[in-house]
Amino acid sequence: MAGQADEWSADANEAVNVLLIQQGASAPEAIASFNPRFTYPIFGKEERIFGYEGLSINLRFAAHDLLPNLEVTWDRKFKTIGEISALDIEGTLSDWLPPAAFEKPVTYLTDVQADKAGEIFNPPGQKITSYKIKNKTFEVWRGKLADPAVQRILGRIQIFIPFFIEGGRYLSFDEPEWSLERWTVFLLYEKLAVKPTPISSAYSFIGYSTAYRYYFYDQDRPKTPEFTAPKAYTKQARFDFTFPSQTAPQYHSRERISQFLILPPYQSQGHGFRFYGALVESFLADPSIKEITVEDPNEAFDDLRDYCDTRRLRANGTFDRIKINIAVQIPQKGRLPTSSIIDKALLQQLRLRNKIAPRQFDRLVEMHLLSLIPEKNRGAYRLNFNWKHSAVADKEYDLWRLLVKQRLYKFNRQALMQLDLPERIDKLEEVFQGVEGDYVRLLRGLELGGQDDRAVEGGGSNGSKGKKRFIEEEEGGENEEIRGGSSGDDETEKIGRLTKRPKAWR
Repeated sequence: MAGQADEWSADANEAVNVLLIQQGASAPEAIASFNPRFTYPIFGKEERIFGYEGLSINLRFAAHDLLPNLEVTWDRKFKTIGEISALDIEGTLSDWLPPAAFEKPVTYLTDVQADKAGEIFNPPGQKITSYKIKNKTFEVWRGKLADPAVQRILGRIQIFIPFFIEGGRYLSFDEPEWSLERWTVFLLYEKLAVKPTPISSAYSFIGYSTAYRYYFYDQDRPKTPEFTAPKAYTKQARFDFTFPSQTAPQYHSRERISQFLILPPYQSQGHGFRFYGALVESFLADPSIKEITVEDPNEAFDDLRDYCDTRRLRANGTFDRIKINIAVQIPQKGRLPTSSIIDKALLQQLRLRNKIAPRQFDRLVEMHLLSLIPEKNRGAYRLNFNWKHSAVADKEYDLWRLLVKQRLYKFNRQALMQLDLPERIDKLEEVFQGVEGDYVRLLRGLELGGQDDRAVEGGGSNGSKGKKRFIEEEEGGENEEIRGGSSGDDETEKIGRLTKRPKAWR
C-alpha cells in the first residue's frame, strides 16, 4: 500500500504553477511563471497531494488587475477505495482563493482576451514614485485597506502569503473602517512602454507590501496639563464622551512593515532595494510617523533591510558624525560605560532623525564602526605577528568589541544570568563572534555590490532560508533595555506576520 501511495502522490510545490498572463495577438499569453516556495499551509506539512498521476495545478492571474483562475488537470485519478480517495483540490483551495477563481478556464481566458477595461486600468491608490531598470519603467502605488479597490487587489493575491511568506496569514477586511485605515498597501507595477494590444493594460504586477500603523508613545513629547476633577458633580453636570476630532494618522505613530514580497521572476534585479526605499521615503515624509519597524523579518529581508539602511545612512551623512572615542582609557577591572566609548546623545538624535528602531540603529552603527577598522586589526587577524599593527586601530577594535558586548549582554541579560560565570563569559564570546562574522559578511556584500543593487539584494522577498542567526533579538526598546520591557518593535500583538522563525542566538 505504501508503494501505491507513492505512485499516486505528487509534490505540491512542483504541481502548482503560478502564471501571470496578459492579452496576446489572438489569446492570452503567459509573461511569467513560477512555483510556490511553500505549500504546507494548504496541503499539509509533507507538501504532497494524493490521488493523481500527471497532476498539474495552473493558477493564472491577469497581470494588471490580478483576476485569478484555477485549472486542475491530471492523466489519471485514483478510484476511491473505502475511505481512501483522491484529495479534492478545488475544495481545498476554495478556502484560499476568491470565488471568481473557480470559473471555467475557457471562459476565463476568453474574458481576459476580450476585456477592454484594462485599457484604462490604473493600480488603486496614488502613485508615489517610479524608477527605471534597463529602460523599463516601474511604479510604486500606495492605498489604504479601507479602499474597496485596494481590498479587491489584495484579496486576489493573498494566496501568495502561504506560498512565499512562512508563517504569514491573510489580512481581514471585516475590521472597522478606522482599523482598516491604519493598514497601508504598497503595490509595485511595471508600466509597459508598448502594450501587446490596443485594449491591453500598460501595467503588470511585480510585488507588494503591507504596513500597519501603531500609536507611538513619545517620552520626549511635552505632557498635557493634569486634569483636576471637581469636588462634586451636580445633576446638571454634562459629560462629553465624543472621540477627539483628530484622525489616527495625526497622532505620533510607529509604522510597521508587515508583509513584503517581490515575485520570484523579478527577484535579484534591484526591485527589492528600490521598493523598500520607496516605502521608507514615504514614511520619512510623514511627520506623524516617528519610527519605522519591521514585523518578524526573515533572514533574506533582514539582509535587504541592512543593506538599504546602511546605504541610506552613508548617503545622508549620518555615519560621518559617529566615531569611537579612542581617547578613553580602558580600565583593568570594572565596567567601562557605553557613554564613554561613544556619544549616546548624538546617536539618539541621529536615530530619531532617521526614524529607525533602536535595536536596528545600534546594529547599523556597530557595522559602520567595524568597517572603519582595518581587517588586520580585528579579532584573529591580530594573531599574525608578521603584520605591522596600529596601536590606535587595535585600541579602536577593543573599544568596539566592548561596545557590542555591552549591548548583547543587556539585551540577553535574563538568559545569561541563568548560566554560571565561566559559561556566561563563553556564551557571550560565542555570541559576539557570531555577530561580528555576520557584520563582516554584510560589509563584504556592500563592497561587492557597489552601485549595483542586484549583487546584494538578497532575493528581495520573504520566506527564504539563509544565514545562521546567533542571538535572540527582535526590534528592541529604548535605551537598550532588557527584553520584555522594550517599547520598540517587540509588540505584544502580532498583526499580519511577515515570517515565523524560531528564536535563536544572534
